[in-house]
Amino acid sequence: MPFQSEEERIREVLRELKSRKEGGDVKEDIERIERILRDPLFKQLSHQPTSSQEVFKSDNRRNSSAEKRVVELSKRIESTAIRKNLKPNQKLLFVYVDAKKVDPVVLETKEKTSRLLAVGPKDVKNRSAGKLRIGDCIVAIDASGGCSSTPSTVSDTNGVSTTTSTHSFIHINQTIKKTDFEGSIRQSIDSNQHLVIGVIREATSMVFCLNESNIKTFITWI
Repeated sequence: MPFQSEEERIREVLRELKSRKEGGDVKEDIERIERILRDPLFKQLSHQPTSSQEVFKSDNRRNSSAEKRVVELSKRIESTAIRKNLKPNQKLLFVYVDAKKVDPVVLETKEKTSRLLAVGPKDVKNRSAGKLRIGDCIVAIDASGGCSSTPSTVSDTNGVSTTTSTHSFIHINQTIKKTDFEGSIRQSIDSNQHLVIGVIREATSMVFCLNESNIKTFITWI
C-alpha cells in the first residue's frame, strides 16, 4: 500500500466528517480543516517526503542497483573456467545480501586449490532470506555499488587471475582470498550498498529405500 502524505490523511478525515449524518455537529471541525488545507505554509510542508517515504525509496534504489549488478556479474562469469568446470551436482547462483544484517563468516580452505566457503553464522540462511547457505563456495563478489574507479580481479578461462578496470571491489575467481571478501564486506557496509555474491552450491544425494528391490536416489539442493 502506498504511503499517504499528510495532506491525503487530512483530506480523508475531512471526507469522513462530511459523510456523517449529524453534519451540524461537525460543521466547525470541517471549516477548521478546510482552512488548514488552504494554508500555503501547510501545502509547502505537507508535500515534503516523510522519513518513512525516504527509507522506502532508498531501499528501492539499493535493490534496483543490486539487481542490475547481479545480472552484470553473471554475464561476466560466463566466459570463465568457473562456469565451464561446473560438475553435474553443482549450480552457480548469484544473489545480493545486506552485509550488515547477514554478517557472513567465511573459511579459506587449505586444499591445493583453496576455496572460500560460507561457514556462518549458523542462521545465515534465515538472515539472508534463503539466498546464502552454509557450505556455499564463493567465487564472485561485487561490492562496487556501481562505481568504476579501481581495478577488479577476474579469473581467465584457465583460472588465472587477470586485472580489468571495469568496476571497483569486484573479484571473480575460484580461489577468492578471505581478505578480499572481508574488504568487500567493509566496502559494502561503508557505501550502504548491497553485497552481490556468486556462489557454487552443491546438491546432496538422498537415498530412499521404498522396498528391497526398489531404491531411488533423489538430488536435492539444500
